[in-house]
Amino acid sequence: MIANLKRKLLQRVYPPQPSHNHTVEIIRPHGERLKELRANNYLAGYAGNVTSQGGEDGVIQQILKTIGLTTANWCVEFGACNGKVDSNTWNLVKNHGWKAVYIEPNQAFFEQLKQHCNETPGTWCFDDLVGWEGESSLDAILARTPISADFGFISIDVDGPDYYIWEAFEKYRPHVVCIEFNRLINPKISFVPTKDSILRPSSLRALYELGKRKGYELVCVVNWNAFFVRSEHLPKFAIKDNHPEKLFYVDDEMRIFQGYDGTLLLAGVAAHFWRFQSDSEGVVSSVKISQRDIQVLPDGLRIFRPRHTYRSLTLEEQAGKLDRTRVPKNILLQHRRNVTSENGEDGILDHIFNALGIKQGFCVDIGACDGKKWSNSWNLIANHTWRGLLIEADKEAFAQLQATYKGNGLAQCVHARADSQALEKLLAQHTVPQKFDLLTIDIEGNDYHLFACLKNYTPSVAIIDFNPSIGNDIRFIQENNDQAHFGASLRALSELATKKGYTLVAVTDWNAIFVRKDLLPRLGMAEHSINEMYYPPFEMHMFQTLEGCVHLEGCATLVRQDYKIEWEDFQILPRQLRGANRIREDESQEERGFGTSKSLFY
Repeated sequence: MIANLKRKLLQRVYPPQPSHNHTVEIIRPHGERLKELRANNYLAGYAGNVTSQGGEDGVIQQILKTIGLTTANWCVEFGACNGKVDSNTWNLVKNHGWKAVYIEPNQAFFEQLKQHCNETPGTWCFDDLVGWEGESSLDAILARTPISADFGFISIDVDGPDYYIWEAFEKYRPHVVCIEFNRLINPKISFVPTKDSILRPSSLRALYELGKRKGYELVCVVNWNAFFVRSEHLPKFAIKDNHPEKLFYVDDEMRIFQGYDGTLLLAGVAAHFWRFQSDSEGVVSSVKISQRDIQVLPDGLRIFRPRHTYRSLTLEEQAGKLDRTRVPKNILLQHRRNVTSENGEDGILDHIFNALGIKQGFCVDIGACDGKKWSNSWNLIANHTWRGLLIEADKEAFAQLQATYKGNGLAQCVHARADSQALEKLLAQHTVPQKFDLLTIDIEGNDYHLFACLKNYTPSVAIIDFNPSIGNDIRFIQENNDQAHFGASLRALSELATKKGYTLVAVTDWNAIFVRKDLLPRLGMAEHSINEMYYPPFEMHMFQTLEGCVHLEGCATLVRQDYKIEWEDFQILPRQLRGANRIREDESQEERGFGTSKSLFY
């Protein structure tokens, strides 16, 4: 008896977590977007190796040819290794007669480098550790050589403070700069590590912004290296747009997003790039990252609750704050106005129905809650005498829904769980017109499948809730399960709507509004991509650094739970397996070398 009671209590407090079979996929650049990337980064097409690692030799030759630097000059490289292995300058020195300054602090490599320099006239060799101040600065080291201030090429590769070394490099202005960056970081993110970070290269955007301040422009990205030329040379290159995200795309990005219960979900590459393990048969491969590894809340705390049962300060602070200046093609945002809606949907819907000439229509509201709080249908029924079918599954919310519409003959209130297998039957039972005017779906989960299941009903307008933590380039569809609560991405909903004959006409903070294509001319609107219409306010990005840490960029809060994610919450590898910089218990996030970052996501 006692054992059974304990079992029931545990099942009630900690319900078993269902297994899920979701669809998740990062959409790679294609079509015009891919053409744009290739056109702007056309110099990568000249990639070829003599001794370089990722085609840098060929790119360097083409850049020098383009700016007219075809005669022998000076070059600088650090860490230079032995002067040949993975070298970006060996070809210039050995095959084109350039003079060079090599810097390499590793003694084993330096001995080989000295031998190389002894055999090559006009080369200078130093075993210094390059820094950014005093005698260790690059300016100070080069001052010990006859190199001119206006020399030709420099290659910076020290696996960490490259950013600070270039920033402090002021007395010399090479024509071309090749500098390493962390290619696992999305090009929209400006990440600069702390100065004492050994294995944390900066992001491409951070270097782009530094280059701008120093009078340099980005012209090519290849392998882990970015190429910059002095600003006066940029017009010589056929580059229409040299912003980082217009030249570079992270093929192997690791992405995450949130379910409504606080579960974190993975998309993209799920492995450590710099941590390896051999299996029982001795086969060595990257350490895989599983969904369990990235959770910041234990299973028992990842429980879905309907939105009306609690407050989320994070959502309240964001509601209606989508920045129209960042999405100028989302023109209907200018009509945002709340009567009972949350993000201005009432005003947008009023404008749409006025333009469509629909005065007294019929709406179906699935997930109607209490009929008023955050409702997209109350204004239409109460203030514009629409008729409607309002469906709510939660018992307490349904009781409030009935009270809201007590005595109002325009609304039918139905206590039912929206089921994609039986939705059309439910609509038929309540005599919903096949061509009704507004469908609104907000059930925090199976919204996608409810819209997908409609075959015989074609509403003029549909407004559907989606998951605002998912990037526009991710197709995510939760499994068709009314007990699952993850939602769908805007991309997935938009693709579904297109197949069903609808066009995206407006997006608020977490609602997408679609209009049937045959009605679109009445709105006088053109079709636009979701990137032109929306940016996810709670988008999350995760990236790795060489020492085995992972970094979170973007939204660092579990939105529904108002839970602030801390640095250690998010680390996948245990402390002892995270690289060169050991992290002490008492160190702050900044002291740990987390660095500073900003992004274009907000």
